[in-house]
Amino acid sequence: MTIDITYHKRKRLSLVRFSRATTGNPVIDKPDPDTRGFATPEFGAVLPVTENKTVFVRLNRDNVDPGADLFVKSSDETIFTVAGLTGGKLPTGATQDIQVAAKGGGTPKKASLEVRFGALDGPIISKLAVFVFIKRTLRITPHNLSIKSASAAAIPSAVDINSVIGLVRAIWAQCGLELTVSATVTDAHTFAVAGRVGRGIERNKVLSARFIPNTINAYFAHQLEGSTPGTLGLGFSRKFITDNGLPNPGILLGDGNVAGTDRSTDNMWLANDLAHEIGHFLRLDHTERKEPPDNRTDLWSRRRLMHNFNTQGSSGDFHDQVGYGDRAPGDVRRGCFVSMKDLSQLTTDGEVAVVRSTIESAAGPY
Repeated sequence: MTIDITYHKRKRLSLVRFSRATTGNPVIDKPDPDTRGFATPEFGAVLPVTENKTVFVRLNRDNVDPGADLFVKSSDETIFTVAGLTGGKLPTGATQDIQVAAKGGGTPKKASLEVRFGALDGPIISKLAVFVFIKRTLRITPHNLSIKSASAAAIPSAVDINSVIGLVRAIWAQCGLELTVSATVTDAHTFAVAGRVGRGIERNKVLSARFIPNTINAYFAHQLEGSTPGTLGLGFSRKFITDNGLPNPGILLGDGNVAGTDRSTDNMWLANDLAHEIGHFLRLDHTERKEPPDNRTDLWSRRRLMHNFNTQGSSGDFHDQVGYGDRAPGDVRRGCFVSMKDLSQLTTDGEVAVVRSTIESAAGPY
């Protein structure tokens, strides 16, 4: 096949490209590889895997004939192996999903998935760095808030909490984290408006009642009132409550808000909010520490879980480049990417290392 290349000064040519092995919602065994930049030390994409887990990654033959003989192998089979292939040979076609079976983890242990041309010992045309992590546990306790008023009956959250938590599991699995989820606690309150958690004293009562220590308490309410009418999620980490005089750390999520938005059946939206707020408990900042109205709008930033408004775009194919697709026509899914690389031109990069440092520290995330 012929390859046409346009470049200025220099361009690194990648014959094949790696990406998520799915489109749409996060899937626990199909992590989002870090494909940003091809500089030292990896010179390519990075795939995170938890020890003793098998995940899938997609190989795209962007600049290689779909019928070319390609083979894949591990550079170190004590760290991971390639499963499901005979002799390491890939089937023909534009894309193939490859199974990476991790063994014992480290901090992390590192090896390469080598893509070879013509034979298993043929020339290497691409590499995928595979980082295998020791499993770490993150504890979550969900609360369903049932709120009545003096004149109206109680209204609980209508969210499918288990489905939301399942998606959160998939998002944080790419950092080597496994969620331990306690049974949902039902909290009953009487506030000014049935179903609504207001600001100030009502919020403090939620954070005080039935607080479970040594876990992240996540409170689901029918409606949430924030500093803006569109608020649907609020996170109060240990550092935040210390700085602002709140009673306990916790995360508040609303099925809807005072602006009239209803997300009660949008599990992915709520999961992204919850996972984002958990990120703050794990000491992650907003992307490049930018706050509204100065949010970064580049593709790398919008892709990330910790971006303030992390949808991928509103029309065209812009969002398809990161693989999360559409919720509905013109309404794109939010990004869930947590960065593996620590690129020198960015301020808040290397997020996986920050997460693991936090959860392994004496203070922990709680």
